[in-house]
Amino acid sequence: MQSGDDVRTKEIKVVAVNKQTDSSAIVNGDYELLTEETVSIENSNQIRMSLNLIDTGVHGSQIEWKSSNEYVITPGGRLNRPKIGQESCEVSLTAIIRHGNVEREKVLTFTVLPEEEFVDPQHMTDSELFGVWDNNTGRWITESKFDYSYSDDLAEVE
Repeated sequence: MQSGDDVRTKEIKVVAVNKQTDSSAIVNGDYELLTEETVSIENSNQIRMSLNLIDTGVHGSQIEWKSSNEYVITPGGRLNRPKIGQESCEVSLTAIIRHGNVEREKVLTFTVLPEEEFVDPQHMTDSELFGVWDNNTGRWITESKFDYSYSDDLAEVE
């Protein structure tokens, strides 16, 4: 992509697949394509976001999902992360891949990280914003983000 002098590139992985008609080939093809990387944009050992659990494989098989812990990862892929301070949680998802009378199961394992405490990088305490003045020493204990210096350009507020 290019906009003026700004040039950006993105690598996109494309997999070409042959059209399968045999149920066994369809199930096996979808089994091979189904990985942790195809259902999550994150490292499978550090999951923070919900998963993209497909219900139809690339070759046309039907995929049903079962979770070893439906509270943490639902069969639809929605995440409920452990609370702040709790341990990470390992969850196994079983994909049941079916076409015709052929069925195969594949287990994908994910580690769901606990929630993190939100820290707003723009947040400042009153002391940080306005500063702290020490009347005893006549000095700022904490510098403010404001400039309190006197200027002849300042006019009296009416």
